[in-house]
Amino acid sequence: MSTVAAMRFAQEGANVAICARNADRLEQTAAELRKTGVDVVSMSADCSKAEDIERVELRAHPPVL
Repeated sequence: MSTVAAMRFAQEGANVAICARNADRLEQTAAELRKTGVDVVSMSADCSKAEDIERVELRAHPPVL
């Protein structure tokens, strides 16, 4: 999801999960999103790696026990 899309969802009141390879930029974006009052899950990940995608998915949508 692009930063613009994440911001638009946040402006509409949606909580968002974001990931990026650049941790500094990721945290800047997460801070901007949090200013809108929504919950943000952010984590550094490389979406070309299956294990990173799985890690992001589990953090954004933890299994219900």
